Amino acid sequence: MNKLDYVHINIDDYLEDNCGQFVEFLKIKEIKETISNTKKAIIIEGVCLLAVIEKLRLDLGILIYIKRTSSFGMWHDEKECDVQIDIEEFIKNKNEDLRRFAEAEASIEGRSFDPDENFLPQLKEEIIRYHYKYKPHRKADLIYKRVD
Repeated sequence: MNKLDYVHINIDDYLEDNCGQFVEFLKIKEIKETISNTKKAIIIEGVCLLAVIEKLRLDLGILIYIKRTSSFGMWHDEKECDVQIDIEEFIKNKNEDLRRFAEAEASIEGRSFDPDENFLPQLKEEIIRYHYKYKPHRKADLIYKRVD
């Protein structure tokens, strides 16, 4: 039993296996049941949390955002999590950068290369789009800096 007497929900535990994306593959009904079956305070954690909270139709108490930072305080994911240009342009540019890298790597390793492949993983794109839409780092009541 924890000393604060709360229920901890990690939304990753409610994700369908091997789906490659996140919010659309959560078992929302099960999360709702877990929440409705407790009378204690609840801590919910996971990526794309504001989108999940919206799907659950919950009111937030306190929102804590965790930033991955370097030992110098630099935010590791700032370019992807605080996009300042049109999101479609950003995604296109990101995919093009990854395509050029994959092409160079394939050339160095002497393997074939498919230029039509989408090089930005679906989950990474979902997280970028989530941050662009919801701006959780700007809406947070508290920001915790985790040093990697």
